[in-house]
Amino acid sequence: MTTSQLIIGNLSLYSNRAACHLKLKNFIKCVEDCSRALMLLDPPVPQNAVSRCKAHVRRGTAYCELELYVEGLKDYEDALKIDPKNEALRADADRIRQVIQGSSES
Repeated sequence: MTTSQLIIGNLSLYSNRAACHLKLKNFIKCVEDCSRALMLLDPPVPQNAVSRCKAHVRRGTAYCELELYVEGLKDYEDALKIDPKNEALRADADRIRQVIQGSSES
């Protein structure tokens, strides 16, 4: 097995396991696996853009579930840099901003 095959295998493991952790509400484990996946996706190149975007969205969602909205928003903004035309991402980021602004006004 080549080094690149090993990296791709590990990337798939972390990415898929992060999705499972998110569904099972294991949010801290999801954050950890997404962070590992993003480390494996460095350097950012067009070929890994979809995987990077998924990892940012999953981690951002997990952060928000943990009520770490600022961290979650940063991940959503990073995902939007990768996919700026994604209206669903933009709407989610706007909702997170509203939560942050609402909590800072209290």
